[in-house]
Amino acid sequence: EMTKIVTELLGELKGNEIKYAMYLLLGRLVPKYIPIEFNFSQKLILKALGALSEEATVKGYFSKFGDVGTVASQIIDDMEGKKTEVTSEELTLESSENSQKTYVIEDKDLEIAEVYKSLQVITEASGKGSQEAKITSYLNLITSLDTLSSRFVTRMIVGTIRLGISDKTLLDSLSWFAAGDKSLRNDLDIAFGKKADI
Repeated sequence: EMTKIVTELLGELKGNEIKYAMYLLLGRLVPKYIPIEFNFSQKLILKALGALSEEATVKGYFSKFGDVGTVASQIIDDMEGKKTEVTSEELTLESSENSQKTYVIEDKDLEIAEVYKSLQVITEASGKGSQEAKITSYLNLITSLDTLSSRFVTRMIVGTIRLGISDKTLLDSLSWFAAGDKSLRNDLDIAFGKKADI
């Protein structure tokens, strides 16, 4: 079933979208042999979401669902079409700036490459001010997504995404997409064995 779904998805993608989609389906941005992390804890996600909603609401959702992805989708759903002003004090534990940003929840129908690049920005933030940069990038991204996408992007960031898709599933899907059956699977296995990059 999952192989069929991924095969259908491949038929709808163009160019680099396939590369980005393959990584995202595995909950990653790069091959497994490249050590790249979001360094974004559940606590930090909840803090970021608290900037969009009442802290009590965020805590209540987390107590109820126990999943930051579901909390994110609930907050996005609650805020649909509303404007929320967030000060830099709400984004960091220690902030000397007094800037303000307005977030409007609106599904901008982002391309896969745009989501991928937004996630990449989060992984690249480091050093002084990186916590605020990660939160700002995260909020910019999820306020541009629909509720379901915000759920899975959030789970991916904290490493709790479980789609039931493995490298083997993707190799099967690629064979079905290219040949209409599993006949290319052996060749794909050999290629994957040499490069280990889906």
